[in-house]
Amino acid sequence: MTTTLQLHHEHISNTSTMPLDARGDRSQPIAWEQFYFVGFRIDSPCGDRYHHTLILADSHDAFLGGIASKFLDLLNHEWISSGQDISVVFIQNLMLQNPSIVQKAGLKANRTKNVPVPPRNSNAFSVIGITENHQFCSLEVDSDNAIKAIEEANEQVSYVYSTRFKPLAITQINTAAIDFFNLLTNVVETVKELMGGAAKTQSYLH
Repeated sequence: MTTTLQLHHEHISNTSTMPLDARGDRSQPIAWEQFYFVGFRIDSPCGDRYHHTLILADSHDAFLGGIASKFLDLLNHEWISSGQDISVVFIQNLMLQNPSIVQKAGLKANRTKNVPVPPRNSNAFSVIGITENHQFCSLEVDSDNAIKAIEEANEQVSYVYSTRFKPLAITQINTAAIDFFNLLTNVVETVKELMGGAAKTQSYLH
Protein backbone atom coordinates (compact mmCIF):
# COMPACT_ATOMS: atom_id res chain seq x y z
CA MET A 1 0.00 0.00 0.00
CA THR A 2 1.34 3.43 -0.94
CA THR A 3 0.80 6.13 1.64
CA THR A 4 0.87 9.85 0.87
CA LEU A 5 2.61 11.73 3.64
CA GLN A 6 1.67 15.21 4.78
CA LEU A 7 5.07 16.92 4.98
CA HIS A 8 6.07 20.33 6.26
CA HIS A 9 8.81 20.63 3.64
CA GLU A 10 8.14 20.03 -0.05
CA HIS A 11 11.79 19.99 -1.09
CA ILE A 12 12.86 16.59 0.25
CA SER A 13 14.80 14.31 -2.10
CA ASN A 14 15.39 10.64 -1.48
CA THR A 15 18.01 7.97 -2.21
CA SER A 16 16.95 5.57 0.54
CA THR A 17 15.28 2.94 -1.67
CA MET A 18 18.65 1.18 -1.92
CA PRO A 19 21.20 1.64 0.88
CA LEU A 20 24.69 2.98 0.32
CA ASP A 21 26.87 0.03 1.36
CA ALA A 22 29.83 1.51 3.25
CA ARG A 23 30.68 -1.62 5.26
CA GLY A 24 34.33 -2.48 5.72
CA ASP A 25 33.58 -6.20 5.51
CA ARG A 26 30.85 -7.02 3.00
CA SER A 27 31.28 -10.76 3.42
CA GLN A 28 29.41 -10.77 6.75
CA PRO A 29 25.61 -11.03 7.05
CA ILE A 30 23.69 -7.75 7.07
CA ALA A 31 22.29 -6.78 10.49
CA TRP A 32 19.60 -4.27 11.42
CA GLU A 33 22.00 -2.33 13.60
CA GLN A 34 24.11 -1.59 10.50
CA PHE A 35 21.38 0.54 8.87
CA TYR A 36 21.44 4.30 9.40
CA PHE A 37 18.72 6.63 8.12
CA VAL A 38 20.38 10.02 7.54
CA GLY A 39 18.80 13.40 6.85
CA PHE A 40 20.70 16.29 5.28
CA ARG A 41 19.83 19.99 5.12
CA ILE A 42 21.12 21.88 2.08
CA ASP A 43 21.22 25.67 2.16
CA SER A 44 20.31 27.06 -1.25
CA PRO A 45 19.32 30.42 -2.76
CA CYS A 46 15.74 29.13 -2.85
CA GLY A 47 15.74 28.29 0.85
CA ASP A 48 16.47 25.14 2.83
CA ARG A 49 16.17 21.84 1.00
CA TYR A 50 16.35 18.39 2.58
CA HIS A 51 17.66 15.02 1.46
CA HIS A 52 17.52 11.61 3.09
CA THR A 53 19.40 8.41 2.45
CA LEU A 54 20.13 5.00 3.97
CA ILE A 55 23.71 4.04 4.84
CA LEU A 56 24.84 0.51 5.67
CA ALA A 57 27.92 0.53 7.93
CA ASP A 58 29.57 -2.02 10.22
CA SER A 59 31.65 0.48 12.23
CA HIS A 60 31.66 4.16 13.12
CA ASP A 61 34.50 4.81 10.67
CA ALA A 62 32.54 3.05 7.93
CA PHE A 63 29.52 5.19 8.77
CA LEU A 64 31.61 8.38 8.50
CA GLY A 65 32.94 7.11 5.17
CA GLY A 66 29.37 6.67 3.97
CA ILE A 67 28.52 10.22 5.02
CA ALA A 68 31.56 11.53 3.14
CA SER A 69 30.56 9.57 0.05
CA LYS A 70 27.05 11.01 0.19
CA PHE A 71 28.47 14.54 0.54
CA LEU A 72 30.41 14.01 -2.69
CA ASP A 73 27.32 12.64 -4.39
CA LEU A 74 25.24 15.66 -3.36
CA LEU A 75 27.92 18.01 -4.69
CA ASN A 76 27.19 16.65 -8.17
CA HIS A 77 23.97 18.66 -8.13
CA GLU A 78 24.48 21.96 -9.93
CA TRP A 79 22.36 23.88 -7.42
CA ILE A 80 24.72 22.94 -4.55
CA SER A 81 27.71 25.25 -4.76
CA SER A 82 29.75 24.12 -1.75
CA GLY A 83 30.09 21.36 0.81
CA GLN A 84 29.63 24.05 3.44
CA ASP A 85 26.00 24.29 2.31
CA ILE A 86 25.36 20.68 3.41
CA SER A 87 24.66 19.73 7.03
CA VAL A 88 23.71 16.41 8.60
CA VAL A 89 20.71 17.19 10.83
CA PHE A 90 19.10 13.79 11.49
CA ILE A 91 20.45 10.28 12.09
CA GLN A 92 18.65 7.21 13.32
CA ASN A 93 20.03 3.70 13.60
CA LEU A 94 17.37 1.13 12.73
CA MET A 95 17.98 -0.67 16.04
CA LEU A 96 15.39 1.84 17.27
CA GLN A 97 12.74 0.07 15.19
CA ASN A 98 12.84 -2.77 17.69
CA PRO A 99 10.11 -2.07 20.30
CA SER A 100 12.12 -3.72 23.09
CA ILE A 101 15.08 -1.44 22.38
CA VAL A 102 12.79 1.59 22.38
CA GLN A 103 11.37 0.51 25.75
CA LYS A 104 14.81 -0.05 27.27
CA ALA A 105 15.98 3.33 26.04
CA GLY A 106 12.93 5.00 27.57
CA LEU A 107 11.95 6.54 24.24
CA LYS A 108 8.56 7.46 22.91
CA ALA A 109 7.72 4.95 20.21
CA ASN A 110 5.17 7.12 18.41
CA ARG A 111 5.94 10.40 16.67
CA THR A 112 3.35 12.32 14.67
CA LYS A 113 3.54 15.23 12.29
CA ASN A 114 1.21 17.20 14.58
CA VAL A 115 3.63 17.28 17.50
CA PRO A 116 4.44 20.93 18.27
CA VAL A 117 8.13 21.74 18.02
CA PRO A 118 10.12 24.88 18.82
CA PRO A 119 11.64 27.07 16.11
CA ARG A 120 14.74 25.58 14.57
CA ASN A 121 17.87 25.92 16.63
CA SER A 122 20.77 25.01 14.33
CA ASN A 123 23.09 24.61 17.31
CA ALA A 124 21.02 22.22 19.45
CA PHE A 125 20.90 18.45 19.05
CA SER A 126 19.41 15.58 21.03
CA VAL A 127 21.71 12.56 21.05
CA ILE A 128 20.76 9.03 22.14
CA GLY A 129 23.24 6.17 22.20
CA ILE A 130 24.19 2.93 23.90
CA THR A 131 27.55 2.28 25.56
CA GLU A 132 29.68 -0.82 25.19
CA ASN A 133 28.29 -1.79 28.62
CA HIS A 134 24.72 -1.56 27.26
CA GLN A 135 23.93 1.64 29.13
CA PHE A 136 21.55 3.96 27.25
CA CYS A 137 22.52 7.63 27.26
CA SER A 138 20.46 10.67 26.31
CA LEU A 139 22.18 14.04 26.00
CA GLU A 140 21.50 17.54 24.77
CA VAL A 141 24.48 18.84 22.81
CA ASP A 142 25.41 22.24 21.42
CA SER A 143 26.79 21.78 17.91
CA ASP A 144 26.27 23.04 14.38
CA ASN A 145 25.81 19.58 12.82
CA ALA A 146 24.97 16.02 13.80
CA ILE A 147 28.45 14.57 13.22
CA LYS A 148 30.07 17.06 15.59
CA ALA A 149 27.21 16.41 18.02
CA ILE A 150 28.19 12.73 18.07
CA GLU A 151 31.80 13.64 18.86
CA GLU A 152 30.76 16.00 21.66
CA ALA A 153 28.33 13.45 23.13
CA ASN A 154 30.97 10.74 22.97
CA GLU A 155 33.37 12.91 24.96
CA GLN A 156 30.72 13.41 27.63
CA VAL A 157 29.85 9.69 27.74
CA SER A 158 33.51 8.73 27.90
CA TYR A 159 34.01 11.08 30.85
CA VAL A 160 31.04 9.68 32.81
CA TYR A 161 31.17 5.98 31.90
CA SER A 162 34.82 5.57 30.81
CA THR A 163 33.62 3.93 27.60
CA ARG A 164 32.62 4.86 24.07
CA PHE A 165 29.08 4.59 22.81
CA LYS A 166 27.20 3.73 19.64
CA PRO A 167 25.01 6.64 18.45
CA LEU A 168 21.42 5.56 17.80
CA ALA A 169 19.58 8.83 17.21
CA ILE A 170 20.83 12.37 16.60
CA THR A 171 18.13 14.94 16.01
CA GLN A 172 17.95 18.67 15.48
CA ILE A 173 14.45 19.27 16.81
CA ASN A 174 12.36 21.16 14.26
CA THR A 175 9.61 20.48 11.77
CA ALA A 176 12.09 18.94 9.33
CA ALA A 177 12.95 16.33 11.96
CA ILE A 178 9.26 15.44 12.25
CA ASP A 179 9.19 14.94 8.48
CA PHE A 180 12.21 12.66 8.69
CA PHE A 181 10.51 10.58 11.39
CA ASN A 182 7.48 10.21 9.13
CA LEU A 183 9.58 9.31 6.08
CA LEU A 184 11.49 6.76 8.14
CA THR A 185 8.36 4.60 8.35
CA ASN A 186 8.40 3.98 4.60
CA VAL A 187 12.15 3.37 4.59
CA VAL A 188 11.77 0.71 7.29
CA GLU A 189 9.28 -1.16 5.10
CA THR A 190 11.90 -1.27 2.34
CA VAL A 191 14.51 -2.61 4.75
CA LYS A 192 12.10 -5.29 6.00
CA GLU A 193 11.83 -6.56 2.44
CA LEU A 194 15.62 -6.58 2.11
CA MET A 195 16.03 -8.39 5.43
CA GLY A 196 13.27 -10.92 4.85
CA GLY A 197 12.92 -13.42 7.72
CA ALA A 198 15.60 -11.68 9.77
CA ALA A 199 13.20 -8.81 10.42
CA LYS A 200 10.61 -11.13 11.92
CA THR A 201 13.01 -13.20 14.04
CA GLN A 202 14.53 -10.06 15.54
CA SER A 203 11.14 -8.55 16.46
CA TYR A 204 11.32 -5.65 14.01
CA LEU A 205 7.96 -6.48 12.49
CA HIS A 206 5.21 -4.85 14.57
